[in-house]
Amino acid sequence: MGQALSALAAADVVHRDLKPSNVILSLQGAHVIDFGIAQAADSSAITSTGSRVGTPAFMAPEYLREGRCDTASDVSRSREA
Repeated sequence: MGQALSALAAADVVHRDLKPSNVILSLQGAHVIDFGIAQAADSSAITSTGSRVGTPAFMAPEYLREGRCDTASDVSRSREA
């Protein structure tokens, strides 16, 4: 998971819905899938102000409270995945 999240962070991509069903394990390691609501960390939001997208039980606290997410938001939730 660490390598997968490092690769996403290096590409400046925030997954925003990291959960167990979006991770596939293989002999080569963890693979993060389902980038349907991912966004570039430096891009504008794809959703309207005040709305949140994702699976609430797996959303980072700062995203739920403030709507703010970055690559650290994915890392904080990866312990659940």
